[in-house]
Amino acid sequence: MAPFRSLSMKGCQQAGNESSRLSRSLRRRGPRRSGDLVLVVCEGHKTEPQYFSEIQKRWKIQRLRIAPTTDASSPKDVVERAVEYQRRFQRRMEVAFDQVWCVFDHDAHGTFEDALNEAAKAQIRVAYSIPCFEFWYLLHFEYTTRPFRNCREVESQLKQHIKRYTKASVDVTGLLPHIEEAIDNARRVRTELKKTGAERPVTHVDRLVDVLIHDPIRGRKGWR
Repeated sequence: MAPFRSLSMKGCQQAGNESSRLSRSLRRRGPRRSGDLVLVVCEGHKTEPQYFSEIQKRWKIQRLRIAPTTDASSPKDVVERAVEYQRRFQRRMEVAFDQVWCVFDHDAHGTFEDALNEAAKAQIRVAYSIPCFEFWYLLHFEYTTRPFRNCREVESQLKQHIKRYTKASVDVTGLLPHIEEAIDNARRVRTELKKTGAERPVTHVDRLVDVLIHDPIRGRKGWR
C-alpha cells in the first residue's frame, strides 16, 4: 500500500497547487450550493482520466478535480484514495468537496463488493461499469445488452467503431458528440436488466456525466 499512499500525497499536492485560487474564492463567498465542487477519482491513469479531462475542457467545468490512480489499482484502492484525497484536500485548502465520485470497473477484481460497501459508508458515489469502462465508450455508438464476458470482448466490439482503439490512445473528442446518445443508451440498458434480472453489461458512468454536463453547479439527487 505504500505506493498508493505516496501517489495520494502527490496527487493532493498537485490538487492544492491548482486549486488555491478557487478555494480562496469559495471561502470569500461563504455558504455554497450542493455539488459545486466535484472530485472524480479514476481507476487507472489513462482511459478514464482522459475522458473526463476532455469533458472538463469541452464544457468548461471549473469546479472539477480529476485524480487518477495506477493501472494496477483495485476498486478498493480507488475508494481509499478518494477518502484520503478529500481528507487532505479539505485540511490543506479548508474547502470540502460537495460530491466525490469513484470510477472503476468490475472486470475480474476481487475487491469490487468491498469497494461498494466502503464507498457507501464514506458517502462516496460510484460510477462503475461491468465488465469495464469501455462498455460506456461503446454506448456512444450503439445500444446493446450483449452479455460481454470480459473487457476483451467489449474492446473487440468497440473496434467496429474505433478501428485502432487502445487504452493508451483514443480520440475522446470523437466520442463527445455522441454523449447524449450514450446517456440514453446506458439508461435503457439498466431498464432492460431490471426486466431480465441479468447483471451485465451495465454502466453508471452516465450518472456522473449527467451531473457534470447538465447540472454542474447543483448536482442531481434523484436519478433514474
